[in-house]
Amino acid sequence: MDDKIVNKAFEYVDAVAQKLGVAADYVYPLLVKQQIVSGVTGLVIGLILMIASYFLLKKSIPLLIDDNLDFFGFVGSAVGIAAAVIGVIIFFDNIGPLINPEYYAIKEIMSFVSGK
Repeated sequence: MDDKIVNKAFEYVDAVAQKLGVAADYVYPLLVKQQIVSGVTGLVIGLILMIASYFLLKKSIPLLIDDNLDFFGFVGSAVGIAAAVIGVIIFFDNIGPLINPEYYAIKEIMSFVSGK
């Protein structure tokens, strides 16, 4: 890693610590804990979307099949499939911060420093 980027990252952590009036040693563990909280929140949201899509598809697919393109069956199936796909994406996107929160804390600091 470029020393200039690493120095900027440490400067960012020090600046945040000074603004909060705490030691820099306190800010990094706080960012790590936040990654865990964000990961759990994302997993719960993903699971809720997947469960909701299951019940929506369970109700709408029989209408789609039995009534030959029933409006609720078509729209319910489309929304259910979209919710399932979004739920799976959110779920798997938030497993990483739970497995390795330190990496994602550093990644967040680096994205802030680089302005992305």
